[in-house]
Amino acid sequence: MAFFEAQRKRYYPGHANRMPAHLTLIYHTAITAEQLNACTHIPSFKIQITGLVLFKNGVAYEAAGEELFRLHDCLAAQCGAALSFRDQQTFHPHITICNQVTPYKAKRVYEELCNGFAPFEATATGISLNNNKGEALPLLFDV
Repeated sequence: MAFFEAQRKRYYPGHANRMPAHLTLIYHTAITAEQLNACTHIPSFKIQITGLVLFKNGVAYEAAGEELFRLHDCLAAQCGAALSFRDQQTFHPHITICNQVTPYKAKRVYEELCNGFAPFEATATGISLNNNKGEALPLLFDV
């Protein structure tokens, strides 16, 4: 987590960087603790960091892993009809480290990070609700 957090502090504009580094599993839901517990039987698991993705106004590390997708599918099934439109779309796991910048700055950060990038592994270490309203379900991790 320290690696991604350092990247986020370096590239994410300070005024917009309100959360620590994370991978969002579900964006908006009213999931209960019981529903969450039904999907969290794996105490920790490996995630592959496979590359970088350039968004219009940001950059993220792409993530993959069988357990990651299984966890997401379980959580989505637990939420059922309560899933937002955004959460019903195809899951593209990523860890955003730069956002809310100009397209020019995003491209420069992307090119800088791509230079010398090699895939690596991280370990998912826990799930946290973003706030007491259950508006996001981020996955916490360690490299």
